[in-house]
Amino acid sequence: MKYFFPDSSDYVDPSFNFVTEQRASTRVRQRDDRYAHEVLSDSPYDGVLVSKAIVDGSVSGTAKFTVAQRLRFYREGVRKFMRLDSSKSSHLLAMGDCGAFTYAKEAVPPYTPDEVIDFYEDGKFDFGISPDHVILGFDPEAENTLPGIDIVSEDWKFRQKITIEMASKFFSRHKQRCSRFEAIGAVQGWSPSSYAESVVALQKIGYRYIAIGGVVPLKTKEILLILSAVNDVLGSDTKLHLLGVTRPEFMKELD
Repeated sequence: MKYFFPDSSDYVDPSFNFVTEQRASTRVRQRDDRYAHEVLSDSPYDGVLVSKAIVDGSVSGTAKFTVAQRLRFYREGVRKFMRLDSSKSSHLLAMGDCGAFTYAKEAVPPYTPDEVIDFYEDGKFDFGISPDHVILGFDPEAENTLPGIDIVSEDWKFRQKITIEMASKFFSRHKQRCSRFEAIGAVQGWSPSSYAESVVALQKIGYRYIAIGGVVPLKTKEILLILSAVNDVLGSDTKLHLLGVTRPEFMKELD
């Protein structure tokens, strides 16, 4: 099991004086401050995850990078920008995603598969996740309704459909463009069985690395129900990534 730390421009300022509560006057935040993997003797994670929405912004204007930072990120790539290329941190991996929760209220994702691939290629990522559309709801009983009675929201069905369609286009374009990063297919669902159906669909497309999205607001027992259903259809050579989830007390169950 590997843990990827989601970057949100979190740093430690080594110049900060806790007595006077002052910082160095010459401090430049991203240049002079330190990431966790630079401060601790042993890195607390196996890699970092950087969202396109954090770097470039989305329709809601959520970019956390300044224009100067964004230009340097694309000029240097994620490894040099986040100082993953030192001898101490060279083993750390870089994963990219779209930051689906930042545009969850939009009708459709604001990025095309090719735009997302551009982000991963220009940023020199090791892994890149296909565009997805968060399903804003969860009903574990939805699959247990009587025949002929459908209580599943049409919006949920649409978001699942567009997520699978974009994953298919992403996979095709990744292959056509001979992209170097490893493609990861994102799935969304509203119940254990709907997540399992999405995993089956992505494996048929050709994915052997799948990210389970939309589970951040769910309770641990609900996540375990999803994983149980997914495990029943998961190929022996398919890997899983849980987006945005860290539940240390259930590591044995999640492994």
